[in-house]
Amino acid sequence: MGVKIEMFPALGGDSFLVQCGGEKKVNILIDTGYASTYDRYLKERLISLKKQGECLSLLVSTHIDGDHIRGGIKLLQENGSHLESKIIEIKSVWHNGYQHCCFKKKQIQELNAVESEIISSISRKGYPINKTLQEGVEEPITAEEGNTLSSLLLKGGYSWNREFNGGAVYIGSNNTIKLDEDVIITLLSPTKEKLQKLEKFWEDEIYRKGFTEDPGENKQFNDAFEFLASNELLLPQDGQIPLSSLDLNVEALLEEKFSEDNSSTNGSSIAFILESGGKRVLFLGDSHPSVIKNFLEKDAENPTPVWFDAIKVSHHGSKSNTNSDLLALVESKYYLFWDLSYSHKSK
Repeated sequence: MGVKIEMFPALGGDSFLVQCGGEKKVNILIDTGYASTYDRYLKERLISLKKQGECLSLLVSTHIDGDHIRGGIKLLQENGSHLESKIIEIKSVWHNGYQHCCFKKKQIQELNAVESEIISSISRKGYPINKTLQEGVEEPITAEEGNTLSSLLLKGGYSWNREFNGGAVYIGSNNTIKLDEDVIITLLSPTKEKLQKLEKFWEDEIYRKGFTEDPGENKQFNDAFEFLASNELLLPQDGQIPLSSLDLNVEALLEEKFSEDNSSTNGSSIAFILESGGKRVLFLGDSHPSVIKNFLEKDAENPTPVWFDAIKVSHHGSKSNTNSDLLALVESKYYLFWDLSYSHKSK
């Protein structure tokens, strides 16, 4: 059947349903946008899949950003514990939570009162409210304990990072995953170093808030980590200025020095090549271009530029996540990212 890609209206976020495989159809949901994405579009589509006797072979949460996971939180909140009550059966989930980004194995059994309050204050803040959304479009998800994607995955008993033996999804010894005889995923991002940078961001923030001990591992951190990472602000980029469509100068942009995205959350994005039925699609999440470039350059079996039948552009087309060095290594007829001027697109 080749590869079919559906793009769901996700405002400033991402949500893709990919259908591929041979005789046995493989459905892959890559990110879930906002809660409104799920309520208005995704839920109905998933219910229709279930009625056709299908399931989600894989749910990929590329990284912990509200515009990529909040629809997934609504999905898991509503997905029942019994097959009959489920919106849809989900065979496997890829998502890097706190335990996957914490490489220090020291276990902390109990937090003191000050530390507990620091963690609680982070959780109370919850997910950021996206001020670019139209009023009334996005209902805030309350910052209640157990309302994060990680907590809901644990509560629902989902098969979590099974293909990586329950560990972190990152470039290592197991970069090629066969979901089916005709569906192969080659992991491109993140690196272990990118996950460690997210871990350091977490540590720096809680030290700044008053922690004095090595945080190590503690189940109380799961929700707070996800809330904190979702609230990470993209730090100012050196040499860049805001752009206006009124004074856009393409020639000047081409001459501008490239400054890569420095968000540790975006750097932790899961990115991969999907191959099925002779088709190849590059899904970049919000990944950093240097990581993708390094992988493609090391893949000596593939001459460059590498042809892809479609490329999901990193970070919604942000100029800090795509550069000329990366574009010189890839080629495609279709470049996918959500255009806010349209209410719905599919490819």
